[in-house]
Parts: sequence; C-alpha cells; structure tokens
Amino acid sequence: LDWFLRRDEAIITTLDYSFEQRRSEVSKMLEHAARAAIDRGEQVPDIGDDAAVKRRFLQSYLYHKNLGAVWTQKQLGFLFSSFKVKFWAFELFVCVLKLFMIAVIPMLPSSQLQIVVGVLAASFFLSCYLLLSPYREASDNRVAVLLFGQLWLNLFLG
Repeated sequence: LDWFLRRDEAIITTLDYSFEQRRSEVSKMLEHAARAAIDRGEQVPDIGDDAAVKRRFLQSYLYHKNLGAVWTQKQLGFLFSSFKVKFWAFELFVCVLKLFMIAVIPMLPSSQLQIVVGVLAASFFLSCYLLLSPYREASDNRVAVLLFGQLWLNLFLG
C-alpha cells in the first residue's frame, strides 16, 4: 500500500516489509482515506477489525484518488468526468446500449420483432437511468431520461 502514498516505485520494489510494517502502512492508508472522506463530506465507517470493511473503504479511497489524478483526468477524463465516482464505468453501459440499438436490433428478422425488442431495451435503459441517476449534474440526468423517454415513445407509437 505504500506504493499509493509514494511516487518512487524503484525504492518500493526493493523494500522487504515485515508484518508490522505492513500493518503500519495499512493504518497510514486508512488515516489518509478517513481524511479524504471527511474532506468530501462523507461519513467515515466504523472499521474496527473487519477486513472486508477496510478493503471496501480503501477501494473507495483509491477510486477517488486515482480518478482525480491529473494524468487520469487528462487521458481518460472525457469518458467518466460527467458521471458520479461510483458510476465511473457507466460510459461502457452507454456504449453497449448504442451498439445494441444500432447493430443488434436491425439484424432481427421482422420489423415487429425489432419494435418489440427496441421498446423492451429502451424501457430497460430508461429504468436504469431513472433508478441510478448516474450523472453528477441533475440536469444531465433529466436530459438522459427525457431522451430515453422520447426514444421509447418513438418506438412504441411508431
């Protein structure tokens, strides 16, 4: 875990940690994670000795830390910057939706089947957007819901 706190990888790969040193590094990382969660306005969970809670808390911290890194923002920020952090991979979901609507549905044999599958797909994706609200801005969520509602109406009404 020290690798996430320091920049020099060459030094870290040559270090041999004892059990106590590893425990100390985990404690430091948990302190950093708690401070970052407080800075974001989140509650810090009661971790205790539960390894699963520690792992989830540290994963959340590392997601926030790594997604906020300058290199990540410059190289990949266009893919996830409009989504909430826990939905950082939602763009993949959007790409699958587009691929399905453009490539799979037109391959179906009859136009009635295409319409039924399209309405079902639009209903599924519309409900996902309604339930998850993946975008950071409420206006983006509203626009996505309106667009999928319009798509559903087009498919349903012909």
